[in-house]
Amino acid sequence: MKAKLSIAVAFAHHPKLLILDEATSGLDPIVRDHILDMFLDFVQDEENSILVSSHITTDLEKVADYIDFFQAKR
Repeated sequence: MKAKLSIAVAFAHHPKLLILDEATSGLDPIVRDHILDMFLDFVQDEENSILVSSHITTDLEKVADYIDFFQAKR
């Protein structure tokens, strides 16, 4: 429920850019698909963008135009 609330709050103020960290982590598959559809609707207006950090690559493949992988060196 906290994850769904966080996403609702992010959309509530009609931003032009969303920066999300693990936005779909912990959501059940049905809600996850609904949230991804919301992301796609959001970016249909080409003035809006989303920057997503996620380890769930299948979610990224569904919604991303560009994917960059970053790896921290130790």
